[in-house]
Amino acid sequence: MGSAPIVELEGVNGQRFTLSGPGAGDEGVTLKTDIQGLYDAPVKPLYTSHANEKGSTYRGKRELQRDIKFGVGVLGANGAWEDLDSDWRLAFDYGRTARLWVEHNNSRRYIDIALSREPEVTDPFKGHANGYTYITMHCVAADPYWYDKVDTFPWASTIDTTGGSTANGTIVVPFANPTPAPIWAQWVVQAATNARWAIPDYSFGDDRYRRAAADANRRIVMPKLLAAEHLYINTDEAAKHEQVRSNIDTQIYLRMNGTQFLYPIKAGQKRTEFNVSVTGAPAGVGIQLRLIRPYSRPWGLRL
Repeated sequence: MGSAPIVELEGVNGQRFTLSGPGAGDEGVTLKTDIQGLYDAPVKPLYTSHANEKGSTYRGKRELQRDIKFGVGVLGANGAWEDLDSDWRLAFDYGRTARLWVEHNNSRRYIDIALSREPEVTDPFKGHANGYTYITMHCVAADPYWYDKVDTFPWASTIDTTGGSTANGTIVVPFANPTPAPIWAQWVVQAATNARWAIPDYSFGDDRYRRAAADANRRIVMPKLLAAEHLYINTDEAAKHEQVRSNIDTQIYLRMNGTQFLYPIKAGQKRTEFNVSVTGAPAGVGIQLRLIRPYSRPWGLRL
């Protein structure tokens, strides 16, 4: 028989509770049954049909928010129940997210959750007398995916290219995407006045723009950097901000002349070499590739 997963709650105020597994209840709160919405992410397939069509045609899918429900028991002897109950409630908010961690075997993943309605407390006025209450939590995860640690892969130029030469480098990622869904690369670019980077945007065989072969080795040549201008690039087509942002709010996307990163890293992509280059930069200037892998479940699903 296997062991129960470790479930931890990291509150909006930084307080942590171990709800399941070794140490469960050390902070007075334990996870109970009737857990809903924490396994597979909710998806709505989209189908359409015309007047004379037999059946329908699949058009895509919508990835929905998670509606989550779970119960906890708050137990406190010798008058401690009120403080424990209060601590648990203060760990949640409506506008800010708490972080739920699940660890099992070699996997440790998290999902960010917020209150979707008030907690339901069974017999709250008996808490003082009994030193125990059962609380049903109603939460929402606007981002329905579980995430593990961010993998980072840096590269730094070892030569001075301010005279106009180019430094080329290769970032090797042993297993670029072990998830069953495409992921989007993120890049962090170090500031260096007048430096110009070439950053990969490989198609990985994706033919969404009918350029899978032509864009197999596609790279985007970035605008020259301004003084003290660090860049953060999120290639995700669904990103809530501009693809390219700077730390000093220089609206660099206006200098991109409409050029955009187009392609995700396909599901199951194995060892990959990301070729970068920089010109106009002193030695030591670098770039970092960041890969954040989403999973539909709190464990498993690695390819």
